Amino acid sequence: GEEWCSKIVYAMSRSSAKPLIVSGLAIGIDVTAHDTALRSGLPTVAVMPTGIDTVYPFRHGWIADKISTAPGSALVTDYPTGTAPVALNFLRRNRIIAGLSDAVIVVESKIKGGAMMTARLANSYDRPVYTLPGRVDDNRSQGCNVLLRDRIADTITSPEDLVERLGMGHVGKIREQDVEETISSTYTGREDSRTIAILSRIAKTIRKNRGISMEGLCAQTGLDYGDITLYTGMLENDGIISMDLLRRCTYNTKIL
Repeated sequence: GEEWCSKIVYAMSRSSAKPLIVSGLAIGIDVTAHDTALRSGLPTVAVMPTGIDTVYPFRHGWIADKISTAPGSALVTDYPTGTAPVALNFLRRNRIIAGLSDAVIVVESKIKGGAMMTARLANSYDRPVYTLPGRVDDNRSQGCNVLLRDRIADTITSPEDLVERLGMGHVGKIREQDVEETISSTYTGREDSRTIAILSRIAKTIRKNRGISMEGLCAQTGLDYGDITLYTGMLENDGIISMDLLRRCTYNTKIL
């Protein structure tokens, strides 16, 4: 979901429209949208469920600081100073996200959640809604599929197609940096050729097998567990892969 969010925002940054990206500063898609917008030269607005003096979650203070100083960007709230992050506030602030937006994009959502409320509010405001379809058995995509079933949202088939449908003009196909190019640019001059070759092999395996476990990497690469732990740690530290709490690995696509 974060990868697709980055691709969509980046594609928008390459259009002539240069839109404003609105989201809610939350963990996952929200912070990815804000961060990608700023890195791509787009303004962004974060609608907060707290008073302006409180950033929630606290870990997103770094992105809140960037938003508050970026040209055309802002932190927005309709709650008074001192308001704590109460659960109800998260749902109520979604009406502002929907109201500020010319269109709403749902990247991932369970059947119930804030994104679903934002999508339904946007629909009631006559704003277009777009969503990424997902597997029927993936609970993180079930909400997206319901929006498509109920004809509340249109399907996103590619970032470039979405940009055109939003009336932002034509953008060329996004080029993704291949694995060997990423590994070479990251480690040349830092590691010897043998280490670079091993890192490239591991990264390629992860790229082909999203969510692969450490044991799976051992089986597919022929390396022992200690080596896999060492090399995946290097790749994670350099942002080339991500690992969840169960140490399942996902390749972070680099967009050029």
